[in-house]
Amino acid sequence: MSITNGFGIGSFSFRHGLNTYIRSNQKKRITPLGIISLILALLVLAFAVRGIVFLLSAKRIIPKLQVNRLLSATLSKIHIHHNLLHTNINPEQDDLPTIARPFVSILVATYNEHSVINKLMLSCSQLTYGRNNFEIILVDDSTDETFRELKKWQSTISNLKIFHRISRDGWKGGALNMAIQKMDKRSACALIVDADHVLETDTLQKFMECFTDSKNKLAVVQGFPIPSIGSQENWIARGVYFRLVKRNLIEFVAKNDMELPMQITGSLFMIRSNVLRKVKFSHDLTEDWELTLDLHLKHQLDYKKIIFYPVAIAHCEAPVKMYAYFKQRLRVSEGHTRGFRKQLSSIFKSSLPIWEKIELFFTGSQYAKFLLIFVLIVVDLLRLVSADILPIESSLFFVSSVAIQAFSLFLYVINNLVSTNLLGTHFGYKDVLYLVAINACTFPAFVVGSLRGIFRQSGVFHKTERINHIEQVGKDTSAAK
Repeated sequence: MSITNGFGIGSFSFRHGLNTYIRSNQKKRITPLGIISLILALLVLAFAVRGIVFLLSAKRIIPKLQVNRLLSATLSKIHIHHNLLHTNINPEQDDLPTIARPFVSILVATYNEHSVINKLMLSCSQLTYGRNNFEIILVDDSTDETFRELKKWQSTISNLKIFHRISRDGWKGGALNMAIQKMDKRSACALIVDADHVLETDTLQKFMECFTDSKNKLAVVQGFPIPSIGSQENWIARGVYFRLVKRNLIEFVAKNDMELPMQITGSLFMIRSNVLRKVKFSHDLTEDWELTLDLHLKHQLDYKKIIFYPVAIAHCEAPVKMYAYFKQRLRVSEGHTRGFRKQLSSIFKSSLPIWEKIELFFTGSQYAKFLLIFVLIVVDLLRLVSADILPIESSLFFVSSVAIQAFSLFLYVINNLVSTNLLGTHFGYKDVLYLVAINACTFPAFVVGSLRGIFRQSGVFHKTERINHIEQVGKDTSAAK
């Protein structure tokens, strides 16, 4: 028998079996595929409706935030120039009037950050919180020149502590846990930042404003890292920029307003030191998400609330290469889904109000939902294959499913188009197209990552590639002379 004939017989047998199965259900006008399609479509619709609810809530608040001014913020007091690094940077810092302030620990975990670390250090050297009121603890796992670069900064930043690890045990969470052990006993709050961040001079003051009320149960203040794409801007960077700004200024602002559980994003957040010492970081791929769940679910904590504070900003890098962004999304979707899987039963068994449980479920499944979409696509394709035997019109389930899918897509498009208008003059319809494009390109990463998160117990932390494209800010270099 020829290979062609073998394929032909196999295809005929599969189709004959499928047709027989469908005809057996034709009289009932119901097929399992139709039911599955309808259920999955309803779940996808729930995510789309949730996005619209957030949009409507944020719409009342965003005008007060002066978004154009916020996104156009320049680091006017931070002057970056490669020729000035490691010179007498801002010697006036130690001469600032001593003001009694709560002690703050800045924690940074680094791994091969040679291309960006100097800009973070320069911005730290110009913080106006008072050198006696904060410390910088940096735990480095690098195999490149990062550690050597960091050592140069100890002569200009007297409150800088640097520790080098031989292994990457526990990944980023393991490095941050070591930093926790090294924190000063006076530490009231800890600010976690990534190596590619550039802080504003009053960053610590802005965060500490939120902790002045001792009566609140505030545990974490999440800041707003603004991606800076600079001269290497491309459609990938624009899509990522739009996605992150939309998440922060619409979803997070709405959650603040609706008092729903907030998610920590992994960088630029301040947490009470006593809380951090109790919960610490996990050793998985998304230590920030697991810290979020721990804060919401652990009953013994006195402080649990997480808020988003949009005026506490820093500038960071946005990916400009698809393979780097793809690997990042693969890692995040795996770690996020695994953390959600491990805590799913705890969420529903907790004493949280039902609406908070529902929101944690939606947040936890934000990557796993792409598995649902993938299955929905497969089911729809199978249904189309059988269309000549059992027309789509013959199943109310499929008719309803297709209508719901179309409506969900409509809501998604409307959500993004309205968001571009709501977020000021920085965005337009092209950014929506860029966002759709990067989501389509990384769709396999979401699916594979979520599957890994469901079936694997651990993963490998792939660092997002840095290319050092945060441009020089400002032309006046007098502060660094």
